[in-house]
Amino acid sequence: MNREEIRQKVFNALGIILVDKSAIQDDATLADLALDDDDIELFFLELKEALSFTLTETIRTAVIASPGQFALHRIIGLILLQETEKGSIEPKNEPGHQH
Repeated sequence: MNREEIRQKVFNALGIILVDKSAIQDDATLADLALDDDDIELFFLELKEALSFTLTETIRTAVIASPGQFALHRIIGLILLQETEKGSIEPKNEPGHQH
């Protein structure tokens, strides 16, 4: 799975929670999206179901404590890193870094 596929699944998971989907942008933080603690937990559950992705308890606690520190691109990056470590995807250049 590549970054764009992961991004789409993250956005889809948020789309289940949010009424106003226009706020879903790469640089939006969970605070920008006005997600409360229950919404964030639901978002994590949706990610687990869609991507088999589970944040460590330390990161989950940090996200809930400081949702303004976690932009969607950062969450997508964490998922991409986990997928790379599992061997599900091959690391490759990001768009704009192609030769």
